Amino acid sequence: MFDWIKSDWAILQNPEEVNIIKKYAIKSKNITIFMIVIFYVFLFVMISMYTIPTLLDIVLPLNETRRHKCPFPIETFYNIEDTTVGHILVTFIATTLGVIGVSIYSSFLLVMYHACGMLSITGYILEHAFLGNDQYVSTNKECEMIHKKIVRSVRVHIRAIKFFENIKDISEVCYSVQIGLALVLVAADYIKLMLLDKETLMKNMSNTIALFLHGIGILFSLFINCHAGQEVINHSTDVFHKATVAPWYLASKRTQKSAILILMRSQIPCYVGLLKTSMSYATVCYTIQ
Repeated sequence: MFDWIKSDWAILQNPEEVNIIKKYAIKSKNITIFMIVIFYVFLFVMISMYTIPTLLDIVLPLNETRRHKCPFPIETFYNIEDTTVGHILVTFIATTLGVIGVSIYSSFLLVMYHACGMLSITGYILEHAFLGNDQYVSTNKECEMIHKKIVRSVRVHIRAIKFFENIKDISEVCYSVQIGLALVLVAADYIKLMLLDKETLMKNMSNTIALFLHGIGILFSLFINCHAGQEVINHSTDVFHKATVAPWYLASKRTQKSAILILMRSQIPCYVGLLKTSMSYATVCYTIQ
């Protein structure tokens, strides 16, 4: 996927297109930074919950040693999480999984926003294909320039759709597993909260807060995927809108045939996840024939 992104950058022809693709790269970077900050703040809070009792034993000692809670609400066999080695092991595993999770999500956002950028470039080419003149095309040279731009917009659109298909092939199983697990985990947290009475909730406030944070974290991860998927739909629909408002009557017959391709294909939005794209450019060509 990264090699594909590199080749997409190589076909950009002017600074405006480069700025468009850079805008989406910066957007994915900013969201990644936001996720990293949230992760490390959460990690700092959880580790502080474990280290504060030790500091209090030194600063404000009691007649007995304060109980050290595992920094993560995990129960394992043989209660290894109640030992110092268990604390270190659980913290190391959770931190490693968190770093892997953040890197995977950032890579997912990178490829998603890059695909949105390619669709945005397709719309940009369509908008500027007619040289800003919506009244007449006077020379054969202008007709040829318009035709080349339309053909290029079709090719860029094809690249963007193929890129989406690769993302879809990778993410379909992940979406199915993630949505299924998210529903089960959120339902488990909700049932656990419902089974606890008010007195128990007040006594185990830390566990209650952990349950709420756990549910919010799951919903936040789902929101990221849904938001990225909605961005895909919005950008693919925007290509169709820009294709419909273009003054095709000014173009030659040869160019109008290319217009049919992008109009028919762009009317079906691109979906990433469990929903499948029902039309390809091959299908369009076969239909026209």
